Amino acid sequence: VGLHLASDRRMLPESQQGYAPQIRGVAKTNARVFIRQNDQIIYETNVTPGEFLINDLYPTGFGGDLVVTVRESDASEHSFKVPYASVTQLLRPGTIHYEFTAGKIHSDSLLSNPDIYQATYQYGVNNTFTSYGGLQASDDYYAVQLGGAIGSSIGAFALDITHARTRLGDGVEPMDISKRVENITGQSYRLSYSKAISETNTNLSLAAYRFSTDGYMDFMTAMHTRDAVSLGYSPENIFRSKNRFTVTAAQSLPNNWGQFYLSGSLQNYWNQKGTEKQYHFGYNNRYKILSYGLSINRSFSSIGTEETNYLLSFSLPLGKGNFSPQMMVDLSHDTNGNNSQQLAVSGVYGAESELGYGATITNTDNGGTSHSLNANYRGHATTLTGSYSHGSNYNSAAAGINGTVIAHSGGITLTPYVANTFALVEAIGAEGASVSSYPGIHLDSNGYAAVPYLKPYQINEINIDPKGTSAGVELESTSQKVAPHAGAIVKLSYKTKQGNLILVKATYEGNPLPFGAYVTDSQNNHIGTVGQGGVLYARVEKNSGQLNIKWSEPDSKSCSIDYEIKKDLPNGIHKFSSICHLSKY
Repeated sequence: VGLHLASDRRMLPESQQGYAPQIRGVAKTNARVFIRQNDQIIYETNVTPGEFLINDLYPTGFGGDLVVTVRESDASEHSFKVPYASVTQLLRPGTIHYEFTAGKIHSDSLLSNPDIYQATYQYGVNNTFTSYGGLQASDDYYAVQLGGAIGSSIGAFALDITHARTRLGDGVEPMDISKRVENITGQSYRLSYSKAISETNTNLSLAAYRFSTDGYMDFMTAMHTRDAVSLGYSPENIFRSKNRFTVTAAQSLPNNWGQFYLSGSLQNYWNQKGTEKQYHFGYNNRYKILSYGLSINRSFSSIGTEETNYLLSFSLPLGKGNFSPQMMVDLSHDTNGNNSQQLAVSGVYGAESELGYGATITNTDNGGTSHSLNANYRGHATTLTGSYSHGSNYNSAAAGINGTVIAHSGGITLTPYVANTFALVEAIGAEGASVSSYPGIHLDSNGYAAVPYLKPYQINEINIDPKGTSAGVELESTSQKVAPHAGAIVKLSYKTKQGNLILVKATYEGNPLPFGAYVTDSQNNHIGTVGQGGVLYARVEKNSGQLNIKWSEPDSKSCSIDYEIKKDLPNGIHKFSSICHLSKY
């Protein structure tokens, strides 16, 4: 239970909606990936065997390392860290961002669920300077931050200072064991820098340095320290950060030589010897249809242990057709002597790529050989998924069904997609027509369809393709635009005309009817015109009736045709010949 109130950055152009790092990793089987920030799960998803990329992550607050955990089908887990700190907080002149949160922290690592109150505010003063600040408060804890960001020709800088105060309680002896300290205060200073060098295609995504004084604790460190003290342990058991440096950079090479990226982090603590270090280097390139990459990750713990991991990957299509499967090979090795090899084949099939499949063989020094299969089928109403894995010590099978159910005044509409913002399309009578550019979305038997993944606060164009509808249905319009709120389901109605199509070759006084003559029904509704050769094309609602034809050149005249449809042709055109009898205009 809590309250969250904030300005929505999605109202801004996409280029101004913030920064989050890409997460790259490798799964040996059908796996579940969890991403944590500050001990809280902020993202989770299923991945298939092989290398995966997560690029739709939106961490909140002022940053914090991302801990990525990959849970394999055999219940084994491996984790790695991705350094993350917020980019500089520059805003356009006059732009304001604010955020307020109140609630309770739920974390398995804490003994209780402490209250949390947090507010942040940013204001773009001018083209060069942005000011920002924040407040965080809880039981016996508060932190205040003030800072500013400057944009310059040599890059963007941000400097902020955070002052924190923690109350541990009477009789506590932190920091200096010879003193009885009740309130602990400290400061943290952070300097960050970012720069894109277009001349060399270099992107220095983030470089940040933070120094914290001995008494500074961030929120989670303060809560863990309070828990340790309540259990009778020394607060020195909880490490307090001293220096921290992170950097992330990417470089594209000339002459199609590929690109490489690197990241690194260094961290030490006031009450622990040694320094934690982590370096990650990667290189990607392509030769004709073959894509390949190499990544190296080297880490050093504060107690002196170290490990280096190497990954070499290849990918190429097995054929030249639209539905040719893709083959991927991953070879990995680490300095502990562990080796693994993985071969995976995956692809899609169907007119709308509705069937997806994959097969993987993995061999490791310790785990032996394992196999896995996965498939998914996207129907008009739902998506079915299934997977099976087999190894030397385990067997795993899973099945699932997902989609979205929308209840509305016209009934219930099902869709195989799961999204936050939808458009509910209504076109009664146009059943079977495909909608928008997403595969597998068609108007159901009631004339409704749900279009997913609308961009909030942005213009979205929703189109209907009449192909697939019956011949007796005509759409008055096939395109509409809408800009929905986040989380909204907006209804778009498309008017249709229904009836039987007739094609009449008519004559008047032995001659073809005049080209362009006006055709109306008995209620004087315009339903068609006369084409070349006196051929009349119209849509009629009744199986029998009278058509009136009017023209004005050279003399204003009119005539009428009686028609009768004797058999049902729901997907065809009724053709016959007739004589148009003279009537008064």
